[in-house]
Order: sequence, then C-alpha cells, then structure tokens
Amino acid sequence: MSKPQSLIDMEEQFAEAMADAGITSEADVYKVGDDNLEALYEQLVIKRSDFAKGQVIRGGRRRSGRGRRTQRRKSIRRKSRHMRHRK
Repeated sequence: MSKPQSLIDMEEQFAEAMADAGITSEADVYKVGDDNLEALYEQLVIKRSDFAKGQVIRGGRRRSGRGRRTQRRKSIRRKSRHMRHRK
C-alpha cells in the first residue's frame, strides 16, 4: 500500500518550509521558533499517524470502526452456530 497523495504533498510542502528555515532535520523544528513551520509539522505528524492506523479516508473524516466490528461479530456468531449443528 503506497502513501496517499495528500501525505506526499504535505511532506513535500514541509520539506520546502524546512529548507526555507535552513534546517535539515525534523528534530530542529522547534529550535527555529517559526509558528508556521511548527503547525505544518504537527499536521504532518497527525496525518502520518492516521495513515499508519489505516484511517485515511477521502474527506479527511476519521471513521469509527463500529461497522466493521459488527460484521466480524456476525460471522463469529454464524460460525459457532454452525459448529453446534455439526455434532
């Protein structure tokens, strides 16, 4: 699974902002004291963690995992019922 385009774009934008500020590592973001750069970095970190969780959806809304879980419960219930009848 490749990175979503929005994350790639954001990383590029952040890299440019870092270059403009004259820093090379993400660890130095807060040393510069540039609010815009810090905000960009925080957004990027959030987006990366969302992507890692697999919750990046068009529109940027985070999905609650409720729907998927009920489907899983259903199949487990079906399976156990099926096992009972096999006796």
